[in-house]
Amino acid sequence: MVDFRWLGGPPAATATLNAQPILFVDLLVSLVGCILLILICWFIHYRTGKNNGTYSPWWKNLKKAEEESTFEYEKANVLGRCQDH
Repeated sequence: MVDFRWLGGPPAATATLNAQPILFVDLLVSLVGCILLILICWFIHYRTGKNNGTYSPWWKNLKKAEEESTFEYEKANVLGRCQDH
């Protein structure tokens, strides 16, 4: 039998684990299962985000928009300085 005194628990808990070691196995399996479930949920959340799962900070999108030529036209149009018509 396995001796669970190395856990440092109270004598009653240690005696219970020594009598029924499957309780310790159940605890470990439950913890591993919960951790796996959390990781799977996080992965699904990450992959179903915007931009096909790739994170892009807002300032990078702003820089990209400023570099496009249509952005200047739209900005001038909003300010009322568009002379196209």
